Amino acid sequence: MSKMIGLRDLRENTDTYIDRVSEGESFVVFRRLKPVFKITPPEDEQWEELIDFTKLKKGGIEIKDLLSHLRKIRNEQNQQSAKKAARQRKRSN
Repeated sequence: MSKMIGLRDLRENTDTYIDRVSEGESFVVFRRLKPVFKITPPEDEQWEELIDFTKLKKGGIEIKDLLSHLRKIRNEQNQQSAKKAARQRKRSN
């Protein structure tokens, strides 16, 4: 069963609650006597690492560089999708 805590208590003791949640506890967080959200440990313990930015550059990378790289990837994907759609249209004609 979830324990009830106040939002202020959570803000003031975040590290403590992180430790407790990582040990399996759940909490319902209240603000002005109303429940606003629930904190629970993740159900699936198998998380996949998508990217570790510290592997790209020691200490991580600047946000502007990250956004630039993500835009480049998105543009490449859009171009690939457009080419695929053009090939499909050509086949159907």
